[in-house]
Amino acid sequence: MCARLVPAGQQGVTEEMIADVCGDKWRTSNLLTPAEKAAIHFAEVIGGDHRSTSRALFDELRQHFTDSDIMDLGMRMLVVTGWVRLLIVLGVRM
Repeated sequence: MCARLVPAGQQGVTEEMIADVCGDKWRTSNLLTPAEKAAIHFAEVIGGDHRSTSRALFDELRQHFTDSDIMDLGMRMLVVTGWVRLLIVLGVRM
């Protein structure tokens, strides 16, 4: 299941892009930019196995984002990840 936000569509996010991200095809997607792919990779690490982080991940991120941008992305990802985990623990259906 993939959540959708109304503003995403207003910012040019298409159903095909969502399918590539949710369907785990983001690495080979022709619809996503290298910066978007780096951010998705970062989100996978934060939301999944955060111990799998590596220098290579941050080298990839720094090709597209400043250190401040990376911190901002990380904080946003942590808030969403925590919120979703709380909903799961509370048994809230999405």
